Amino acid sequence: MGLDSKYFSNLNYNKFTSKTQFSVIGKLNNINVTGSNIQGFLKNANGIADDSEEEEETNQKNKSLSGYLKTGVAGVNIGHEFKDKESLNLDFFYNLSDNEGTSNTKRINFSNASNFNYKTQNTYNNSSNNYNLNFDYKNKSNKNNSLLIKGKFTKDDIDYITNRDGFYFNDLNELATTNIAASNNKRDKNLGDINLNFYQRLAKLGRSFNVGLRTTVNNSSRLNNQTTLITRKQNTNSPTTSTIDAIRDEDFLTTTVNLNFKYTEPLGNNQYLKLETYLRNRTNNEDVHQSKTTVTTSAKDELLVYKYKHIENSTQTRLAHTYSPGKLNTYAAIELQELSRSFGVLTQANRVSSDLHINPIANIVYKPVRGQKYRLNYRKTVRNPNSFQSSTVINDINPYSIRKGNPDLNAEKTNAFTLNTVVHNFKSDLSFNTKFDYLNTTNAIIRSVTIDDDFIKTISYQNSGKKERFNSNISFGQKLKNIGLRYTFKNRNTYTSANSIVNLQTNKVKSTDIMLSLLLENNNKSTLDVKAGATYSTNNTTFSIENNLDRKYTKQQYFVMFDKDFTKKLSFNTQLDYLVFVDDKFKSNQKLPLWNATISYALTKNRSNLLKLVLIDLLDKNINIDRRSTINFFEETESESLGRYIILSFTHKLKGTKKKTKN
Repeated sequence: MGLDSKYFSNLNYNKFTSKTQFSVIGKLNNINVTGSNIQGFLKNANGIADDSEEEEETNQKNKSLSGYLKTGVAGVNIGHEFKDKESLNLDFFYNLSDNEGTSNTKRINFSNASNFNYKTQNTYNNSSNNYNLNFDYKNKSNKNNSLLIKGKFTKDDIDYITNRDGFYFNDLNELATTNIAASNNKRDKNLGDINLNFYQRLAKLGRSFNVGLRTTVNNSSRLNNQTTLITRKQNTNSPTTSTIDAIRDEDFLTTTVNLNFKYTEPLGNNQYLKLETYLRNRTNNEDVHQSKTTVTTSAKDELLVYKYKHIENSTQTRLAHTYSPGKLNTYAAIELQELSRSFGVLTQANRVSSDLHINPIANIVYKPVRGQKYRLNYRKTVRNPNSFQSSTVINDINPYSIRKGNPDLNAEKTNAFTLNTVVHNFKSDLSFNTKFDYLNTTNAIIRSVTIDDDFIKTISYQNSGKKERFNSNISFGQKLKNIGLRYTFKNRNTYTSANSIVNLQTNKVKSTDIMLSLLLENNNKSTLDVKAGATYSTNNTTFSIENNLDRKYTKQQYFVMFDKDFTKKLSFNTQLDYLVFVDDKFKSNQKLPLWNATISYALTKNRSNLLKLVLIDLLDKNINIDRRSTINFFEETESESLGRYIILSFTHKLKGTKKKTKN
């Protein structure tokens, strides 16, 4: 417990026998801790973000560490081994979270017609209760076959309350429209997921088959109650007002069935022929009841009631050849895929489509010596538009963000290449890892945005052009024994190019992200642990329809950490982070130091009673910054965060096994 009614608690109980494991855990805190993480008070969103998560703009998701967060976890796990290689694991967890706070957002919107600024002041209170049951049964006791059964059952109760005051400014930076919205979004979600896999080795050496079945049922309901007060023509002598009260009650039922069959036939000389079949059926049912009342000089009522169904089937038959002589392993396959869809409102004629595709697949893995591995993958995939992208029904619950599907969309095709390298030199203790990904999507499903003179945004989708994405990850590190130092260097680069449509004009968006980091630490950590490092990341975003709005922002982070055991009982740890944010569009040049420290003292020699003082954000920089770029706007959000707090904790170990002394 600590100052200002702050608290943090953990409970762990574990019991182990030769056959059974039993564990109980409990966590409860109101200091913005999720899991065991107490860092990450400030996050930076880089690159082109897909704002599809904005199901309603007035219910935009908030960062988990923004504001004031209370979380709790209670769970039990039981594992039992019936006999050698046959076991069952079962766990049940309950999670709660309550997140409230305030934030301010600045947004620059643009189109080929005119640009405008948008500012919001937000308050939110989001709470959720989650129940999760998992089980895992494995039986590999028979050398000729194996059985795996996994299951998951979850229940989520979510309640989002959001108040948002929005202000729209025209291209002369005059206040033109205000949008005051209050919403309450309640969700009840139930999910069941069962996965079975059976493997059988046949009489002939190398001959086998595998059967898998996975079934998922997702049943959820959502009630959205929203009130919006709109005042237009604020910059004139005759402003107009309107109030919109809307209620949208939705029920969703999604079932997914996946069935796969694999057969392997040995051809001799380390060669195998594989026949693989994958069947997938996904059915979405949606039941919607929406009512809206718009009050201007008179009241106007609107009612929208419909039932919607979207069925997607995928059949993939794959013939593959593998070659595994030892150091080299190859896999080459040709896949025949049939995709079909049927969707629409139940009282209307269904839209039906069916396509046949041929997809090549190839993998090469080379392991020349111990500590080295090289992998090259290629695969072509075909993805149908999802249900909301192709929906025939307009969603206008949010009067300033209307969503409209396109039932004429076709599937998009992606060619993906991946190259991995893992090298570790045991003599020099040098580790080198790389990963390169390149994705090229044709007939891409892209977003189309139109914005009218009243700042109302309508989002739809089209097949247009291609999307490209290139990722590279490089890291290497080495322990320098002669000076007692280890260094680790990491570099991550991402390049994205995609089309979008803004007010009927094609907009080519390009985004480049670069991240460089260096970490230095000492080798001998028995009594002293010292770390220091720096991270530099930058994002450049360009738009073909607005050259003068190309954006660049950077984040620099420097840190030093010191951990010292002064005696066998007394330990001290401290870390100082220094962050610098620069954004050329919002003229931001913010510098943020974060300082944390911990002092612990063992009251007994065996450290079974431990007293600890935790000091977080000692400089009280209680702010969280989030930035992002989308296809037609830039955004920067500043949220209040927890700020400085101090916790005094006491840990008592009831009973424990003695650790073996290392030579």
